[in-house]
Amino acid sequence: MDIEIGIIDPSKDNWHLDNCMICELGIAQLDTNTGSISTVFDKICQEEQGCSPDSWVFTNTDLSYDDVIDSDYLISHKAAIQQIFDEGGYVTSWGHDFDLARLEHPLRGFIIPNKFWDPLKTLTKYMKIQDAYGRDKWASVKEAFLFFNPGQISPQNHRAIDDAIMEAELLYQSIVKWPELIDSWENYL
Repeated sequence: MDIEIGIIDPSKDNWHLDNCMICELGIAQLDTNTGSISTVFDKICQEEQGCSPDSWVFTNTDLSYDDVIDSDYLISHKAAIQQIFDEGGYVTSWGHDFDLARLEHPLRGFIIPNKFWDPLKTLTKYMKIQDAYGRDKWASVKEAFLFFNPGQISPQNHRAIDDAIMEAELLYQSIVKWPELIDSWENYL
């Protein structure tokens, strides 16, 4: 399963785990044998701290401030989300340190018992996308999309479920291109 969260940025310079509010959660399930992807969870939500209508997510996506303040609180979905984590198989995200860390943070208390490798970090040595200094770097989702789909325009719209589905598609393209990523995936944790 691929997880993607929408985050309301408290300030442009402070992305500390204690300082970000989840406003959306999308979970897509990938069948690694067939490439079939299904939506498991797709909700807009809010957290107790509230949010600012000037947040990045409201000016760079079609998610609106009203969508969030009119939504249920994340905590009201906690049991359903935790059940997905407990029963749904292995979980990943494009950047465990961002998405999974925020979900597992003590403020939220989710437990993700079965983690798959992090595509952001693992695919670095496979895609060999270089930074300005010629060093291999962590590829953004857009860069990975362009690696697997040269000449196409990245459809990433920064909405949780759409991005989770796109990341699952990239994960599938990765394991098709490099079968060892699925055959011996535990080596990449």
